[in-house]
Amino acid sequence: MDNLSELHPPSATGSADGSLWRTTIPVMFLIALTLYLYSPALSFPFTNWDDIEFISENPCLRAPTAENIKRILTPGAVPGEMIYIPATYFSFLLERVFFSPAPGVVHATNVLLHISNALLVFYFIGSLLKNSMAALVVAVLFSVHPLVVEPVVWAMGRKDLLSTAFGLLSLIFFRNFVIRGRMRSYFLSLIVFAIALLAKPSLITLPLILVGVHAYIHRSLRTFRWALLIPFLSVCILAYISNSLMPDQSLDGPNTMVRLIYVPWILTGWGLRLLLINRPSPFYSWPSEDEFGLIVASGFAGLIFILLFISIAVKFRKINALSGALFYLVAFIPAIVVIFDARDFVTADRYGYFPLIGVFFVIASVLVDLRSGWRRRIAVAVVSIFVGLCMLRTSQQIDVWSSSEKLWRRALQDCPRVALIRNNLGLALIETGRDDEAIEQFKIGIKLDSGFGAIYNNLGRLYFERQEFTSATAALKSAVALNSYDKSALKNLGDLYAAQEQLDLAQSYYARAIHVNPEFIAGYIGLGNSLNQRGKLSEAAHVYDQALAIDPRSAELYFNLGIVREKEGKLEKAISCYRQAINYRLGFPDAHYNLGNLYHSQGALAKAESSYLSALEFDNGKVEAIINLGNLYLEANRLDLAEQYYRRAITVSATKYPAVHYNLGVILSQKNNLTGALTLFQTTQRLKPDYAPAHLKASQICFQLKDYPAALRHCEAAVKHGLDVDEEYQRELRELLLKEQR
Repeated sequence: MDNLSELHPPSATGSADGSLWRTTIPVMFLIALTLYLYSPALSFPFTNWDDIEFISENPCLRAPTAENIKRILTPGAVPGEMIYIPATYFSFLLERVFFSPAPGVVHATNVLLHISNALLVFYFIGSLLKNSMAALVVAVLFSVHPLVVEPVVWAMGRKDLLSTAFGLLSLIFFRNFVIRGRMRSYFLSLIVFAIALLAKPSLITLPLILVGVHAYIHRSLRTFRWALLIPFLSVCILAYISNSLMPDQSLDGPNTMVRLIYVPWILTGWGLRLLLINRPSPFYSWPSEDEFGLIVASGFAGLIFILLFISIAVKFRKINALSGALFYLVAFIPAIVVIFDARDFVTADRYGYFPLIGVFFVIASVLVDLRSGWRRRIAVAVVSIFVGLCMLRTSQQIDVWSSSEKLWRRALQDCPRVALIRNNLGLALIETGRDDEAIEQFKIGIKLDSGFGAIYNNLGRLYFERQEFTSATAALKSAVALNSYDKSALKNLGDLYAAQEQLDLAQSYYARAIHVNPEFIAGYIGLGNSLNQRGKLSEAAHVYDQALAIDPRSAELYFNLGIVREKEGKLEKAISCYRQAINYRLGFPDAHYNLGNLYHSQGALAKAESSYLSALEFDNGKVEAIINLGNLYLEANRLDLAEQYYRRAITVSATKYPAVHYNLGVILSQKNNLTGALTLFQTTQRLKPDYAPAHLKASQICFQLKDYPAALRHCEAAVKHGLDVDEEYQRELRELLLKEQR
């Protein structure tokens, strides 16, 4: 790449200060400004709009295996993906290999890519306009405008960021080729263009922009060698073929002619959002039929404005303004093509991420063309105010993406009659424990679209978790009736029947889910668990092993296999499985707890203690681990520690574990706190009246306190509940009681 000094002609003095003001300070300013605006996104979780399905739970991203790499490269092999974007998925895979699949890592990469793109815009525009301030205006607008928020803060917006980055590099290398004629720059431009299409095919019209770059630099196409386009067009054809191999999507909604009429209306909507007249939204739904007249009128007005602007630019030979407008229109063609695709939405902010560079170029060109001092000052003031308003609106728009609930509530403001929004909002409400509100959203969604199978599935799953089995069955069967290939609904039906111990039915649904998708890990887990529940341990282990061949890093599979191995008495294998589960899921309290139990049973008390403490480190309310730590310390005669953990267990769950009260009473009795011990033994009896040892201990304490009637009463209760009490002790109690009565 050429040195940054080529952005502008050398200063008159050739001093370093000129270069500093032209390049270094604008670069630092862009980086600081973008980081300031987008730093909140670093703490955002994944949203339930594609992030979880395609990033955190994507089977192709679990490990950098040859099979997963092959699937990423094979069109249609990534489950659910509609476009061919292997470069994007490789970026996610690399993040998982070198860092972690945590959302903070993904968001940090997205923000860094946006900063890089702003810097590339600054370089590219500066190299064309030879004006650092105009280039900075374009880059700042690109960095801070609210219409670019979506691809930056939405984790799956990575594809737009990557394709734009490589697209800008292609433009820069081609510009260098046009100026210097170096074939190396030409081939670099071709290579990065191919990568841009592998990140997202929406830059397929870039060769037309390359032609425009040549025309802009030479102010003519007479010297352009059209044969240079053949390799670029060949790459476009390959990208088209690759994407044509992706799963077919049925065309829903308006017919083709109506969609064509929508195009000017969509461009008008973009213009209104660009000027901050309308707010950006996470979701733009198809309009209703009664809005058709308004659509035609607003679309016609927008079309007239575009044609008028182009006509004025041509008449007055405003080459920069015309070039920016044509850049925008050519780059926006793929976004228009999406209108004719099978989508629930008509457009999205992310589709304008790259094309908006052209619009901002128009704004900068106006500043360049203004010669008069007062006019330029006014224009600069207007642009400065506009940038400030953009930053305010962008900050608000970034916050919209801070959680799934905020995202879908914002979408609901503009699109209250879209079932998809109701469904996803319901899922977000479940995450925050507001099940009743979620059910209400699901029911509204079903009224809006009774053929939306996913919403029945989610409603059924929620009913199942609330143990409302009749309602759950009805909803899940509706989901399967609408889509017999819905693996999630089939698996949920399996879970439902397993919970009701109808294991044959459960296994049949798990098997159907696996048949629909042989790589559906949740189906294998359900099938293995049901076999385990029936005592078919070897068959369960075989199912888990099959699933581990698909996903060798599944912590849940190793955990469940560990349970089976433990039941089989293969304790070393069970320990190995639990360790693997912990390796693949940092902070897996159940695996630490089970591992502690195994060590405890083997007498390895130090290892057991460490495992229980690890379980509590990741789940400080795991009462079973607290109790077992108390038991361990009691066995080791470390009474103070045992007392501490038993009291902690009672604080967490005061009524569920009578034995905890009993053991704590034993400790207090050993410490000669007889009154406190008696209270605990009585509490144990109240929680579990047939707990014979508690009756005997209470009897012995009453004996020490010389309350012989109570001692005899507790002794008789212990005998009644099956405890073999020393007859000599019983006889002594009766004699003392008779003596006291005389």
